[in-house]
Amino acid sequence: MAQDEPTKKPSLPGLRPPDLKAAAPAPPIPPIKADPPLAPAPPSVRPEKISLRIRPDDDPAEQAGQPPPAGTRIIAALIDFLIAGGIYGLLVVAVPGSLAWLVAAAYLVFRDSLPFLGCQSIGKRVMKLRALTRTDEPLGGEWKTALIRNAIMVVPPVAVIELVVLLTREDTAQAGSRLGDEWAGTKVIIDHPPTAESPDDGDPAEE
Repeated sequence: MAQDEPTKKPSLPGLRPPDLKAAAPAPPIPPIKADPPLAPAPPSVRPEKISLRIRPDDDPAEQAGQPPPAGTRIIAALIDFLIAGGIYGLLVVAVPGSLAWLVAAAYLVFRDSLPFLGCQSIGKRVMKLRALTRTDEPLGGEWKTALIRNAIMVVPPVAVIELVVLLTREDTAQAGSRLGDEWAGTKVIIDHPPTAESPDDGDPAEE
């Protein structure tokens, strides 16, 4: 007797077994985290102005006779060094270099004692300064005093030391005084402004 063949289940046309993967529920969507709030921008800071005090803050007429700021003396000295360099440049063409250097150095040493300059160097005249003795006498003809006071300025390393001394004494009782002033017994002051004179000064007005 022939073995019976396994019976096949009848399948209905158009029907398919369910897809288990498709029927599975979708995974939950994680919540979207909001970006943290931006930190407020720091307030803008304006850079402070750095200024070198050249002239006194008060009225120059009220400051006449007082020690000048260090910046004023430095500018006056730079002007005088430029004048000395110009003298050397003009003379070195016509005379030996050593003689031209001596003349330029002589201006630097005796610049505040030259009568034809009014006992006031060109740099000090521009910056309205004047060098005097401790008794308020001008340095006109005081060659020894000028030599003691300014001879060290011709030597560059010592001139740098004088600059440092002048700057470190800016806010002290020795303001406006360098080593040469101490050795020679001199000082530098803000020059008195010229007094306005009447055109008929000394002559009575005629009616």
